[in-house]
Amino acid sequence: MCTDSQFPELRPWDKLVGINGDLADVIVGVLSWASISHSITVISLANFYSLFIQLSKEFPDLIQDLHSVTRRDEKEDFFYSNRLCDSLEAAFQLGVRISGGGQHLEMSPQACRQNLERLGKRVGEAFVANLNPIGNRLAELLK
Repeated sequence: MCTDSQFPELRPWDKLVGINGDLADVIVGVLSWASISHSITVISLANFYSLFIQLSKEFPDLIQDLHSVTRRDEKEDFFYSNRLCDSLEAAFQLGVRISGGGQHLEMSPQACRQNLERLGKRVGEAFVANLNPIGNRLAELLK
């Protein structure tokens, strides 16, 4: 599978540990920072997809192009990205939880601290620090 040359390949769905710094790591880091720093513990999946696609446009050096498309259903338009969906699924294995009948992402502060510590050890503290502005922006967009 080919991705942008600047970014690691997507994490294989059947392996817990993919390439360090892939999109699943970015998702876990951003959500964990937003949870710890801004007390965000729940985000709806609908908001997550549209906001993360927006963040990828605001931070193109840190989040790879998600190749998002706008889809239409009977009531409204919505954003969709196969790359983002696949990486979010991998993030479930790395500490992000789904709740509310599959409609919300849930991040407990305790798990988020552990996620950031694990990312710092595995990928590096600089990687985690680079994600902080994205987590701050996500929190700003959610408020």
